[in-house]
Amino acid sequence: MTWRSVVISRPAKLRREQFRLAVEQEQTAFVPFEDIAVIVLNHREITLTHPVLSACGEYGISLFATGDTHHPSGVFLPFLSHSRATRWLRLQLDLPRPVAKQTWATIVRQKIANQAVCLHLTGREGVDRMDSYARRVRSGDIGNLEGQAAAFYFIQLFGKGFHREQARFANAALDYGYAVLRGTIARGLVAHGLMPSIGLFHASE
Repeated sequence: MTWRSVVISRPAKLRREQFRLAVEQEQTAFVPFEDIAVIVLNHREITLTHPVLSACGEYGISLFATGDTHHPSGVFLPFLSHSRATRWLRLQLDLPRPVAKQTWATIVRQKIANQAVCLHLTGREGVDRMDSYARRVRSGDIGNLEGQAAAFYFIQLFGKGFHREQARFANAALDYGYAVLRGTIARGLVAHGLMPSIGLFHASE
């Protein structure tokens, strides 16, 4: 079972030593590849060998590189073979619109419910209102309750005047966490033969 997130924030050399990732710094640390879910390269002076990349693909590890702002700027995802990959791709592309809209509503409903839990755990007010938003989500979220709930949630969590576009630590931390979480979910989708770029609701060219 993969469970470790390896974050490297100082100069290092990464190499493969049999079934382990070797991280060479002042001392060399070893981590079994089978334990690793995510590797984050968070320094400009990190080098790695091709066998490390091959191991990431072999063991299903997501490898992130960060930019000057320390936000993930790229991700290496495993290309795992799947005997039914073409069939899954066709199923994704042909997913009936009503099913996609209902599935999207389920995701939005759970997202709002999770935000309500966060407010409860942090002792903030507004849990009942968030629960109300979640109950009123309909197919396709035509009422945009996701957006309404988010606007209310962030103010309750961080105070009046807060918005997600501000240049502040909380937003930087949220962006970083979202990027790593998104990459981890993409890794899980790829592992099951799905194409992460084919979404249920949001769509690009």
